[in-house]
Amino acid sequence: FRGDFEKAIKEKKRIERKNYKISVTAPCMDACPSSLDIPRYIEAIYEGRFEDSLEIIRERTCLPGILGRVCVNPCEENCRRALVDGPLAIRWLKRFVFDYEMHLGRFPKIKTAEKKPDKVAIIGAGPAGLSCAFYLAKKGYQVTIFERHPQPGGMALYGIPDYRLPREIIFREVSIIESLGVEIKYNVKVGEDITIKDMF
Repeated sequence: FRGDFEKAIKEKKRIERKNYKISVTAPCMDACPSSLDIPRYIEAIYEGRFEDSLEIIRERTCLPGILGRVCVNPCEENCRRALVDGPLAIRWLKRFVFDYEMHLGRFPKIKTAEKKPDKVAIIGAGPAGLSCAFYLAKKGYQVTIFERHPQPGGMALYGIPDYRLPREIIFREVSIIESLGVEIKYNVKVGEDITIKDMF
């Protein structure tokens, strides 16, 4: 804005005051691709509110069990606690609250908006397709996923070995998404078994 600045000096006019807004976040939140509210969900764990912690996590990602195992955790590299002794185990904490819910056999109570007449088709039941379906279903849309494989998960299932990401974790995450009314049609190749026109 050099030109504006020089013009204001030359004309000696008072510059109109603007309203500026700032947003201060923790470095771990800035590093997180999902912008999870990490301090808030860790505080909930500290207070023993594990289900609340998981609800906070699900505001920004619907796959906490998967991410709690395979996320590359850039948040931990930016954890302020590292300046004292060492970063918090942020990924493990996310995994803990998911495993706690699963171990107790509880199913999350996810609030959804009133059902809309609109329908949405998603191609692929990988992490991106599942996430898209989750958030659309929360907003009340009727969602159908078309998956070419016989099982959901995409690269999480076919690209990550099960000792690193147990299959029951993936299937539980999918069952939670399906509980919102999402339908997954397996063994359907879009372009061969069904066309875009057929979808409409």
